[in-house]
Amino acid sequence: MQQRDQTQQVGVHRDHDSHAAYSLYDANVHTGRASESSESSAPDTTDDEAFRAGRAALLDTLADLLLRELDAPLAERLAADPFLARALDPPTTAHGLRQLRADYARLFLIEAPPYAALYRDAAAVIGGESARQWSDFLHTHQGRLQVAPEHERLASPDHLGLYLRALAQAERLGAASLVMREVLSWAPLYLTALEREDPRGFYGRLAGLVAATLQASARLAPSDGAELAGDGGGTVGAADASANMQDVVEAQPDDDLRLITRMLCIPATSGWFLSKREMRRQAQALGANVGLVTRAQMLEQVFALSGLDGRTGDLLVGLRALAEEWQAACQEWIEAVGSWQDVLAPWRRHLYATQAILNRLHEQTRTETFGTSSALE
Repeated sequence: MQQRDQTQQVGVHRDHDSHAAYSLYDANVHTGRASESSESSAPDTTDDEAFRAGRAALLDTLADLLLRELDAPLAERLAADPFLARALDPPTTAHGLRQLRADYARLFLIEAPPYAALYRDAAAVIGGESARQWSDFLHTHQGRLQVAPEHERLASPDHLGLYLRALAQAERLGAASLVMREVLSWAPLYLTALEREDPRGFYGRLAGLVAATLQASARLAPSDGAELAGDGGGTVGAADASANMQDVVEAQPDDDLRLITRMLCIPATSGWFLSKREMRRQAQALGANVGLVTRAQMLEQVFALSGLDGRTGDLLVGLRALAEEWQAACQEWIEAVGSWQDVLAPWRRHLYATQAILNRLHEQTRTETFGTSSALE
């Protein structure tokens, strides 16, 4: 995750569509690495009604920016707001807005769609089980969380923008804990992916601001105390990852590349999101190109191409380094969300398992026991 500048207390005043003007809100978002500290940054201790209203208004604005393309009027309002202008640096020219529309389509329709089912479900398809569960959750709490029917214009109701909308409403009620576990169960992984896909662009900066805002909200929201089944909350160590890896090894033959690449391309089991852009980058590092197919098929092609000239070891070195970057991003989140660390325990466990798989494959390339031909027959 790209390094972010730390932000001091900021008062934000802005009218936003049907929302009330921001309360004098100390954004108080630590946008540097959670392990770092700054004397100029105040602790997250303010949680009265006015500050919650300000935080909710900010969440609503961030939801808007995820749910629809940036148009000229909203870009002008962002540019006029000192806090948001500095954090997002929105384009204000016609050319810049046209380019941003292209970025929106590339990122949210192709490279990193913002739907929970892609990151929570083993099937990893838009409209999957997580979409149904989120709809059921909203129905259960419809007396408190009235999320606008924007999902009618979306591919699925589990869009991150609607999660932020629900969290904003919960903030106004002083009940952020009601929604926090649902959001943190997948948004950190997705926001890491989006920030990686657009590290110097508007949507990468937006991902960083959403992440920092969620982290600040989590630190102020008391944990609901629930534990995820099979994880027991708390810290997940290497021993747990080794046990998980053993299940993977027993389920997949050494030479079954197709099964391995499918597992690595499912965020719910791998803990990372390998975009098509990332796959093309890995192929280009080998001096090769891959076809326009699914992500799993692209990764399979990359492995096959690397085997043609004996460079599978080089590919695995690159993937292991990538896994380490994801582990570092996960650790940042764990250190930043306060008492909600247990929600992120599965993410860390899956990343340990992925690293173990890559280490195992790399060792096989060193002993020349890893092949690709049987997986392609």
